[in-house]
Formats: sequence, C-alpha cells, structure tokens
Amino acid sequence: LVLSRGYYGFECLSISYPGFETLHAVCTASIVWDGRRPTLTNGSFESTCMDYIFTFLWSMTPVGELRLAIPIGMQRYDLPWYGVLPVAIIGNLVPALFWLLALPRLGRFLTSFSNPLGKFLLWRSEHLRRRNAQRFHRHGALALTALVAIPLPMTGVWTASLAAWVFEVPFRRALPPIALGAVIAGAIVTGLTSLGIFVAK
Repeated sequence: LVLSRGYYGFECLSISYPGFETLHAVCTASIVWDGRRPTLTNGSFESTCMDYIFTFLWSMTPVGELRLAIPIGMQRYDLPWYGVLPVAIIGNLVPALFWLLALPRLGRFLTSFSNPLGKFLLWRSEHLRRRNAQRFHRHGALALTALVAIPLPMTGVWTASLAAWVFEVPFRRALPPIALGAVIAGAIVTGLTSLGIFVAK
C-alpha cells in the first residue's frame, strides 16, 4: 500500500498485487491504466466533490457569477479548468432558468404596490431600458448575449434575465443567447485565470 504523487499531479493511493496484470482504477478526474496495479487517485473524493459544489454555488451569486466562481475553483480549490468551466457555466445558468420563468409574474406583483423590492426593480429596469434600448431594437434577443459575455460588474446572467423581462423577450428566445453569453464569459475568465496562474508560477 503506497501513497505517492501520481498521474496529473494527484496524490495516488496505490495497491499492488503480485502478478496482477489488469488495472481497474477509480479517479475523480480520469481513469488511469498502467497495466500493473490498481490506483485510487486523489484520496479525498468527498473534499473534491465539495469543492465542485462550492464552485457551482459561487457561480449562482448575483454579483460574482462566473467571474468569481472560476478563479476560486481554479486557484483556491486547485481544480482543473476543464472541470471548473462546465460546472460554473451550469451553475451560472440556474438563476437564468428561475428568473426567466418567475419574473413575468413576480415582477408584475412586486411593482403593483409600494415596497422596497418593487422600487428597486423599477429603478434597475429603467436603467437597463435607457442604456440598452437601441441595442435591443437593433439586435433583438441577441443583445442578451452581449450583456452576459463581457465579464464585468453589472453584467451577467442576472442582468440579462432582468433585461429579458424589461424588453419582453420570451423564455424560449431569451435562454439560448444567455447560455451562449455564459459560455463566452466562462471561456474568457478561464483563459485569464489560467494565464494568471501561469505567470504567478
């Protein structure tokens, strides 16, 4: 029974059997075959799963979204980019699914009487309408992609979902461009984070 640095930089727990020719491996990132011994890579499977879950949750936050979740996943949790990117994209789209379906009714309800949430919603909606009216008039639902794809503050899936409600873009037309924007933003943030990690080394 040997604990050693293994494939892809993971800590490997190796169990050797004399004369054992076929390797069956369990791995959190990939299945490893060396023809000699079974290897269990990354001994803390539960810890890795929790890191991915936290990355997923960070990507759902209204301010952080992908631009926060991906650097945390890659730098703080030391997860591979090819694992962090799809998890963060999927997590980032969960709020879009909810708000695109809920805002038509919830928005009408909150703005039908005086309350802090309704006032904030009206203020944010008017701000989006002033800044993006020409863009939506020119490009239609595709304007939602630009609101998500550029990973800057006050942009992202949450903003795009609200803009879809403001400009009355239905769910089926709003979700694809928002998802495309999330993929583009995820690729940009992943590239910048990878570059930062490389330079830091």
